[in-house]
Amino acid sequence: MTNYQATFAQPRPSPFKNAIYLFGGEILAHLLGFIATLYCAQKVGVINFGWINFSLSLVSYGLILANFGLLTLGVKRLSQHQEENITDNLLSLRLILAVFVFLILAIIATFLRKPPVVKNLLYLYSLFLFINAFSLEWFFQAKERMEYIGITRVLMSLSYLILLLIFVQNTGDYLKVPISYLFGQGIGTGFLLILYTKIKPGSLRLTFHLRQFKNLFFSALPLGTINILQVFYTYFGIILLGFIGTPQELGIYSAMYRLLFFTLIIDRVAHFLLLPLISSSYTTHFSKLPKLFVILSRIILFTTLSIVLIVLIIPSPLISVLFGKDYIEGGNLLRILVLFLPLTTLSTLYATGLIAGNREKLLLINTLIGTVINMLISPLLYIGLKGLGIGLAFIIGEFVITSLNLSACRKEIRFSLRQSLIPFITRQEIEFLRRREL
Repeated sequence: MTNYQATFAQPRPSPFKNAIYLFGGEILAHLLGFIATLYCAQKVGVINFGWINFSLSLVSYGLILANFGLLTLGVKRLSQHQEENITDNLLSLRLILAVFVFLILAIIATFLRKPPVVKNLLYLYSLFLFINAFSLEWFFQAKERMEYIGITRVLMSLSYLILLLIFVQNTGDYLKVPISYLFGQGIGTGFLLILYTKIKPGSLRLTFHLRQFKNLFFSALPLGTINILQVFYTYFGIILLGFIGTPQELGIYSAMYRLLFFTLIIDRVAHFLLLPLISSSYTTHFSKLPKLFVILSRIILFTTLSIVLIVLIIPSPLISVLFGKDYIEGGNLLRILVLFLPLTTLSTLYATGLIAGNREKLLLINTLIGTVINMLISPLLYIGLKGLGIGLAFIIGEFVITSLNLSACRKEIRFSLRQSLIPFITRQEIEFLRRREL
């Protein structure tokens, strides 16, 4: 047994250690990424920065089509010990989907009635689909080896930032931004591929079995549709402003969204921790799930509301220091957008309970309802409130989704609503984080 295999065979770390690995990696990666965002925003200018985010948002829609819920399905099956050669099958199917989605995005870029800068950015960012197809983050997530994911995130962000600092010096260098991004993502993906081959030598190979692909695809169909709606929902404001707003409004909204995105590290960490934890508990310790949900809800609220309070108090100085005076008018928009953080993190918790209980269709309906509400009221609120209206619709839709997920989750996992909504951490929460005991 190699050193890598011996390390991987050890008992899974406690939630606290996994959280430290993920938070450490995510915070450092997001900090580096945030510095990269600030540098990019200042060097390429407000308008080009808006187009970069517009193009990346479109590719994000394509990415969710290429993944199509397969990653969540893979984590769930591995966590519940239903492997079925799932690593090889998922990698191969995702590569096929990446080719299909790339062709769609290339056609969209060709006929899109936007300046050439947008078309070129879209062509380049679309290449990320092929890099992502080989990502094995989901495998290490299922095995709860979060230290490897943390290292990967740092490698990606650090590489991206270094390349930006070297090659992006003025507004004319905007095409070097996606090129730097692709190289950074490739380095992180390569790291996990090499690590996987060390742990399981000779086990990774492309397979093309139509029947297995068909079973995987239809098993992931509800999750894939949910992921499509979630990404569509998340980037809808940017996309909408790209079509009906001014370039200045798009740039301001994009910058404020990037600030929000930095805080969403908490939601990302929650997703990576909760999915394998709750999925395995669902089959082995179901009676303890109500207590687990109370503990997790309180931890989430304590963490997220602390950040919300800080942002509500000092939005303008924060924006001025980070982005400069050109973005200062986004202060009130940021106050609205930051409310998304506690809502979406709680929604992630409740959604994970539904996924673990094989109630993905209900989660799909809830997500669809919130997404439709956001889509309907965003243009209406934009008429009177401009970017603030887009942000307000964003929060209203997420509140609806969170409320519906909460109601659905409590029908099967009957945890106390009153106790779960207390934003304080007690000895019970601390002991759970330390020892993984309820």
